[in-house]
Amino acid sequence: MGINDTSTKTNLMYIMVGGLVVFLAISLAIPVGMALSGQSGIGELSPETLPNRTNLTIGQTAPALELKNLNGRPVSWADITQGKPTVVAVVLPGCQPCERILNWWENNGYKNGKNGINIVLLASLSSSEIEFETIMMYEHLFPIYTTGINNMRENYGITGYPTMFGLDSKNDIKFVTHSFLRELDYEFFKEYL
Repeated sequence: MGINDTSTKTNLMYIMVGGLVVFLAISLAIPVGMALSGQSGIGELSPETLPNRTNLTIGQTAPALELKNLNGRPVSWADITQGKPTVVAVVLPGCQPCERILNWWENNGYKNGKNGINIVLLASLSSSEIEFETIMMYEHLFPIYTTGINNMRENYGITGYPTMFGLDSKNDIKFVTHSFLRELDYEFFKEYL
């Protein structure tokens, strides 16, 4: 039996592929696990160090977007922020990481207007949304607005949820992140908004 034996080659291939799979699983699991647990692992937290996979940039005015309130009436960023620093949490109904951030905020006393910071939810909806109730559970804490999922993708480059960004009193973007980090707390919001 030599190295040319078909079963030996097949076994070696399985061992090499198996090792590669284990390596990739560990390599991917660590940052994903840190993100899901809310640990950023990025050291000093600032707007410049946040992971951002959107088209939004710090310093730009929030681009116009087709936004609606829960009554279906069109609203603008100026209507939503009312000239106050505002954290916008872009969520997708049924999204587990989105629900985690909202549960974490609720359990830790976060709500709109607390500490002079507005926090609003922007639900990114498809044409037929059956899990919208999962977002509506938080209406007592945060105003909820809606937009189409295609609007978010085409105009803001948002394809991952949750995504958060902060607007100052002039609706200029002060931070953007495509993930939930527990370190993004009221202290962070106050410092950078």
